[in-house]
Amino acid sequence: MKTRVLISSFIFLMICSVLSASVSAAAVGGDNRSRIDLVVPEALNIGDKVGIVAPASRATPDRLELASDFLTDMGFEVVIADNIDLDTEFGVGDGSEQVRAEAFNALARDPEIKAIFCLRGGYGAMHLLQNIDYEALRRNRPIIIGYSDITALHTAIVQNAGLVTFHGPMLSSNYGQQEAFDLLFEMLMAPKAAFPLENIDGTAFITINEGYAEGIIVGGNMTLLSSLMGTEYELDVKDKILFIEETGEAPYRLHRYIWQLKLAGLLDEVAAVVIGDILPDRVYDDPEISLKVILEALKDVNVPILYNVRAGHGVNPLTIPIGAMVRIEGNGITVMQEVVTGAEATSDGVITRAEFTALMMEALEGKMEYIRAAEPFDDVPDSSPYYTHVISARAMGVTSGVGNNRFMPHAAMTYQDMLVMIHSALSRLGRLPDFQTDQWIEFDDWDGVAEYARGPIQTLAKMYTFGGVLNPGKPVPRAEAVIILAALISD
Repeated sequence: MKTRVLISSFIFLMICSVLSASVSAAAVGGDNRSRIDLVVPEALNIGDKVGIVAPASRATPDRLELASDFLTDMGFEVVIADNIDLDTEFGVGDGSEQVRAEAFNALARDPEIKAIFCLRGGYGAMHLLQNIDYEALRRNRPIIIGYSDITALHTAIVQNAGLVTFHGPMLSSNYGQQEAFDLLFEMLMAPKAAFPLENIDGTAFITINEGYAEGIIVGGNMTLLSSLMGTEYELDVKDKILFIEETGEAPYRLHRYIWQLKLAGLLDEVAAVVIGDILPDRVYDDPEISLKVILEALKDVNVPILYNVRAGHGVNPLTIPIGAMVRIEGNGITVMQEVVTGAEATSDGVITRAEFTALMMEALEGKMEYIRAAEPFDDVPDSSPYYTHVISARAMGVTSGVGNNRFMPHAAMTYQDMLVMIHSALSRLGRLPDFQTDQWIEFDDWDGVAEYARGPIQTLAKMYTFGGVLNPGKPVPRAEAVIILAALISD
């Protein structure tokens, strides 16, 4: 085999161009819907202008004052939406849906507003959907936070504006629950390329169906998801992670909601199900009954299912980035992309799948002759700086994300997928050299290594001495990816 010279220097030069490029977000939408590239908001900074809005029920004046003071004390410039105290019976009548929508739109259209905090849930957000300025949301990309009735907005905004939103604590409903807000602001102000979701109270997620899945996480409150069925805002769950939560509903109502999704065929399309807070009705005060009726409907849904995810109406809920790509493996949930962009987003040095694919293909001299033999990726636009490299890798059959049928360019490259991808590429090119050492790789969790990865990983371990013990699902630092490529691809 021909000796490759100066490959390490070549790769280090290539990484500079890779790091300077931006990665296009993955597309959302099912086969029967128009597809739209997802975008994420900019990271929130102290001193930014933020808005408070009540798209559903209004809050009392004292709660509004407390919410405003809370954000002001944190160092933000607070703007309170017009007509936030609009009071009509059940939130309807007198054209209130147009008035409340315009109050929301005024914040969405202001490019200086970096975040929109929903004051509370209740009832009425669904009425606003036809009047929301989705183009302004797409253009200005504000952070949007809320849950419960705000599920209607989350669903419509992700599907119509392609903007990642945040199912998290609300200023009135969760006032005083500081741990929930600490987690929220850490997510919004300290961007990371990948991070785990974990319960604030330290309890573990519980597995109903074990397995592995990757996809965009969508959903929220079961009542709202049910109410949107049959409308143009019906939740699209195809190949996505469905998140559900509810409070104060009798078991038979919960059973009805989940069966509506089941009969509509939605549960046949999901990649996984995540069950958040299911808080019982006062009459039925046993939470196990509420969970039981949901699990009964899911008994023949053969995808990973987790529960005890403390997100929703409980105390100190964790924040779920709606529209973000996540990985479920065992009882763990990992967010596999940046959910806000900012200067700190690459501070941890994690390499994404698109970046790594481009880096590896350049190191293999591109293999551009393969490009014409491959179909385009739906989730990598042809305007992406990584497009030709990803298409080339696909034609060779060595695209990253080996355990999943979606490429997901924003997702962080894990050690497991990186090593399998390198092995696959070198094998197809007939460039797997003779072993130089008998050293075997050390993983801290061999149970976490998928079957498809075991052989290639052990083979490559004989070619390169890895430092320390590796976690198969851990994102790979950029610097280490360069070193590994240089060692494995060169003679």
